[in-house]
Amino acid sequence: MARASFAHSCSIVMAASLALAGLGRAQDFMPPDRPPPADYEVQGEYFGAIAEGGGNLGAWVIGQGGDKYNVVYLPGGLLEIPGQASGGWDKVTRIAGSGTAAALTTPNGYKAAIAGTGTDKTMTGTTNLGKAFTLKRVVRQSPTQGLAPKAEWNAAYWFHSNTQADLTKWTANPSAPQMRYGGYLFRGVTCTQNHATVFLHIEARSPYCPTCRDQDRGNSGIYLRGMHEMQVLDSFGLSGANNEMGSIYRVQAPSVNAALPPLTWQTYDCYYTPGAAPNSATMTLYLNGVLVQNKTQVTGITEAGFAGNSLYLQDHGHDVVYNNIWAVANATETSLPYSSLLPTTGIAASGPAVPVPLRGPATGSALFRRSGSSAVLDALGRELGIPDVERLLRGDRVPSLPGKDQ
Repeated sequence: MARASFAHSCSIVMAASLALAGLGRAQDFMPPDRPPPADYEVQGEYFGAIAEGGGNLGAWVIGQGGDKYNVVYLPGGLLEIPGQASGGWDKVTRIAGSGTAAALTTPNGYKAAIAGTGTDKTMTGTTNLGKAFTLKRVVRQSPTQGLAPKAEWNAAYWFHSNTQADLTKWTANPSAPQMRYGGYLFRGVTCTQNHATVFLHIEARSPYCPTCRDQDRGNSGIYLRGMHEMQVLDSFGLSGANNEMGSIYRVQAPSVNAALPPLTWQTYDCYYTPGAAPNSATMTLYLNGVLVQNKTQVTGITEAGFAGNSLYLQDHGHDVVYNNIWAVANATETSLPYSSLLPTTGIAASGPAVPVPLRGPATGSALFRRSGSSAVLDALGRELGIPDVERLLRGDRVPSLPGKDQ
């Protein structure tokens, strides 16, 4: 959500300045300025299996500050993300709990603990039926992160990291456009390029602030034509409400929560078509490669938006940055279907990653084969060569996967 007045804007900017000075909330938390705290190495996505034929299981572990976490178990696996392993969740069933790394519990009887070195963490526990499970922390990314347009699309680049010349395509209030945290575009800017019907690709990264809550948790917003907001928020592990990542702000909740953990690049691929009525539009959104808004009708200006023709990246006082922003004018789902984007990433659009039926010591390992492909992947979505697969079948470690117990 954005500011509704100049006075409110000044208060937000002042709050951000205090935070940067170390006098307010820790909203400036983002590498490379400082390393993440230990709890960031615990929070994240986990994937593995339940013993005794119990099937796969995924989990979201969400930092709440200190050694406190919320946990959400996802029967079947994590959310299916194109090109990434570990999917299988039905997008509905959630088993929620909380606790410390040493003792996570749910009201219905799940019990677990997380241990390991650095980011190489393992969760072990039992279900409400007493069946043991082992889940490994996995790191996944959007299939369209870093996506570059094909030459024939005639895309207009509005920003790419560390490109000083691109700053001339943006205006800001109250200060000039700037790059932060590794050369990425800092929020609070408006593009000087107008648009109407458009396909927009944009990547956003929110800070990690585990003690922050609700709309104070890494908030910004992407406003098409200044008036229709795709929400930007650290929504990892949340319910998927109409004010969270993947929503058209206060208009339509995402069909599923497809947000990845904070400090991870989140991608929006958006089809935007202005409507016949004033200030109306139709929007189709893919968040991290997952369809979350399907031809959603927007009537009127979303909260705190303003009538215009340019892209606006909201300043909510939080240290959110953007990268790889480009647009294809007059592109629609018919002229530039989403399925045509994925092959440019090297990801087949033919289907999700599915378990590989292997025998031997690797039987209990998280190995997958992408549907329609012979490629074998590990739980992080990394493709394994034949020698690596043979090592796994023998029960050996894979040298190319440092720190991962096989």
